Amino acid sequence: MPETNWSLLASLRMALALIVACGHLVWFDDSILSQICVPLSGKAAVIGFFMVSGFSIAASLDKDSQGFYFRRFKRIYPLYFFCVALAIILQVWLGNFKLPHYELEASGPLTSIGNLLMLQMTLVKSIAYDGVVWSLALECGYYLISPYLCRMHVGLTVALILISAVFYLLPYGWSSSIFYTILLKAKFITYFWAYGIGLVLYSHRSHIVAALFLALGLVLVYLSPITSEPLSVVTFAAAYILLLIARVWQSKSAILDYLGDLSYPLYLIHIPTFIVCYALFGVTNGWLLVAAAMATSALAFELIDVRLKKWLFGRRSNFSMAGAPS
Repeated sequence: MPETNWSLLASLRMALALIVACGHLVWFDDSILSQICVPLSGKAAVIGFFMVSGFSIAASLDKDSQGFYFRRFKRIYPLYFFCVALAIILQVWLGNFKLPHYELEASGPLTSIGNLLMLQMTLVKSIAYDGVVWSLALECGYYLISPYLCRMHVGLTVALILISAVFYLLPYGWSSSIFYTILLKAKFITYFWAYGIGLVLYSHRSHIVAALFLALGLVLVYLSPITSEPLSVVTFAAAYILLLIARVWQSKSAILDYLGDLSYPLYLIHIPTFIVCYALFGVTNGWLLVAAAMATSALAFELIDVRLKKWLFGRRSNFSMAGAPS
């Protein structure tokens, strides 16, 4: 199993989560945080997450393929269930709720149940009170096929990456046909290229492969309507370069590992936290909202990812949530 700087990837996860979280501050106020993070592109940050996840999953399977699916369930689902349940409670309480610059539409019971079962992006839409859960459904789909991807010839994975790249470049509104609409909604295929690149980069460490994938990613992020923000290529390039550095530069930091541990709770719980702060206290200040989201992330991590998991599953994994394999 090749050495990897998981602490560096932990800090990358936190940075990407903050880009996504601060991008949603535009719903409340035009703060300096949102002015910085919106151009960096929340979707480009999610692309970065997919790359790191693909890399981490390849490492996990390389370390031990036995019990992979159960390890993934333990890692992802308890906190996911809690955050979606919180979002459902909020929408029952607030209904269709108007924020200063955005309106939340309450979902029906079938959509809510579908989100609890991770069926968004297939059978139901994502719940508005925690809209970021769309990416978790895709990621779990990638987990399901990862053991097979890691066993098949790398050329087939590259072929799938290139097919996904074509889907990622499809323009909106080019055709109104049902077939084209279905292609645009095939998000599992559309975003796979980033996850696939992470998988391949773990096992194939050639400089040529790294350079080719960097070029491909930059072209896709620059040309795609999905990542049309002006600095989206900066976010992708920074995430990609840090992933490459993590393959060769070894160091460990407990502080960075902890920040990585908080990145998953922050990603999932920041929208419900922002909504509660505004609904109860009228808070619109971006710095206060992010501070509240960080505090609730730390609390959720301690109560769910540490204490609840220890009670449900026994001792905590030797690897942190920060991106190390488990």
